[in-house]
Amino acid sequence: FWKISNGCQYPLCTPIIDAMSRGDEVVVSEGEYKCSPCDSGDTMYQITDIYGQVRCEKDNLSCKLDGELSRKVISVPGTGGGTLTLRSLHLLRGSVYNGGGLSTSNSAVVTLELMRFELCQATSSTYGGGAIFAPTGTLNLYGVSFSSNSAANGNGADICVNYASITVHNNCPDGYGGIPTEGNALDTYINSGYTGTITGPTNSYSKGTCAVCTAGTFLNSETQSCDSCPDGKYTDGDGLTVCSDCPPGRYDSSLGSSTFGDCSLCAKGKFNEVPGRTYCDNCGVGKYRAESGAALRSDCLSCAAGTYNDSPGAASCASCGRGKYSFEMAPTCTDCAPGKASNQEGASTCNDCTPGTYTSAPAQLTCTECALGTYTNNAASVSCAACPGGKSGNADLQRCDLCPDGKYSNPASASCAHCNHTAGYVSLAGTDGATICEFCGAGFRANKDAHQCEECDAGTYSVGGSDSCLICPAGTNGVKGSMSCSPCPPGTIPAGGTCQRCAKGMYAEFGATSCSTCSGPGEYSDAEGSAVCRTAPAGHKPNADRTGVTMCTPGTYTVGGSDSCESCGEGETSSEGAAGCSTCATCAVGRYKISNCSPTSETQCGDCPAGQASMGGE
Repeated sequence: FWKISNGCQYPLCTPIIDAMSRGDEVVVSEGEYKCSPCDSGDTMYQITDIYGQVRCEKDNLSCKLDGELSRKVISVPGTGGGTLTLRSLHLLRGSVYNGGGLSTSNSAVVTLELMRFELCQATSSTYGGGAIFAPTGTLNLYGVSFSSNSAANGNGADICVNYASITVHNNCPDGYGGIPTEGNALDTYINSGYTGTITGPTNSYSKGTCAVCTAGTFLNSETQSCDSCPDGKYTDGDGLTVCSDCPPGRYDSSLGSSTFGDCSLCAKGKFNEVPGRTYCDNCGVGKYRAESGAALRSDCLSCAAGTYNDSPGAASCASCGRGKYSFEMAPTCTDCAPGKASNQEGASTCNDCTPGTYTSAPAQLTCTECALGTYTNNAASVSCAACPGGKSGNADLQRCDLCPDGKYSNPASASCAHCNHTAGYVSLAGTDGATICEFCGAGFRANKDAHQCEECDAGTYSVGGSDSCLICPAGTNGVKGSMSCSPCPPGTIPAGGTCQRCAKGMYAEFGATSCSTCSGPGEYSDAEGSAVCRTAPAGHKPNADRTGVTMCTPGTYTVGGSDSCESCGEGETSSEGAAGCSTCATCAVGRYKISNCSPTSETQCGDCPAGQASMGGE
């Protein structure tokens, strides 16, 4: 207890070095304290420029500070700018020239709670204040009782002030509930010429029903009672005037909570953002919280894709079952749509059915293969389409194949069937396949091997309904796909389905099956497609292949219709292409013969030179 004393007013006592510091709380054990033996100063305890609290361990005045009628009990020369609180101390038999129990100065601020001043004296004939003398400062008294105190000069046996301001309160101290018991009027005095004040009901007050508000309660300032902390709040110490809120992330649904630990952590799946709450909010659907104590709504995590939560306040999310899926923060799982499937738990998406498979109902685990004869070439199909007539299903179930030549099918057929009709019938394959067996008409034959109608070859014909084409009769011909045959015109013969013109040097009469060579005397043909041969004219003979004529050479001749030219006789001559020979010519008068004529050249004459003459002739 001596640690509260840190100085003396007079040099007669020695300050304690390890004294109370500012803001400290000193709890005094029950018992009786005296200052014998000690320094010969006039004060038991001096608290200089210190604020804080000095209190008895119990609120029953069981800590007695006895001045033994030889010294002041407590002196407070200043409180360092704060408030010094003295509680439940029994100041007994303090005696000094003024303020035997307590004196304050240097603008000290002191609160007295549940104190008792008894048999304290002011011995000076000048100053009073047997129990309290306050030259300066501010004092507040709560439940303070005074008994048998005295002042030698009669000025304030209980309280005397100069400039100080003292307020006497008729209620319990802060943090205490109840009502103090009012006693006798106080003997107070303000020294003449000073401006101090003493206000309030200036009576002595004993503790009465004042009791410290214990942990879990607080002082109700309106009723001056200790009320239990409401739900969501607590006090974890004695004498508190307000309850603390349970912080975010915690709650309390009980009255009178006395520790922070009474604020329960929000359970998994819950959160609380508001201080002082009596409950926690649920994390919403599609969210969860796996740990306790969430203080923010954002502490609730979204269910991952492939999981869900349909109940508020969940600690975890459940996986979506097979055939279902979910996006992030889903309150429920969604069925896989028709055309999709999922055989996996916790799926975030459903898989599209691949081409050749489908689902027609929701929530399917797997896709169903299309039946043979049906197909789908799209992903995510909800049904399969029937192969149309003339087509059959492919093994990959993604397409239909055209029926091959000689086969046909009805719609939705798994395979194509062979055509089984009589002669002249086949199935005709086209872009869409054959849906029926068809009749091979005129100009066509039914090819049983290829199972198709084929055009009759040139030189053959068909009137329809036949497996083969007929050969055109001699002297007639038919083009490809003919339903009948016709004779070839003169100059042509049947050949390869057409009427072929005879070559030069040959001819054909009407209905001929082959071309004949021009072979009569002087015959030839110089044009293709000749119906008759021509006769070489006079002066000409047929060439070797009889495709034209050539002129007779000089010295030869022909009168026409001959295969060769005749030579001219002696004394005759002819020019090229001659129809006959002529007699050799004689030279005229005045000319002479240079050379004789021959079968190939005429007589050559020249003029007689000057001075000569000729009678002509040879």
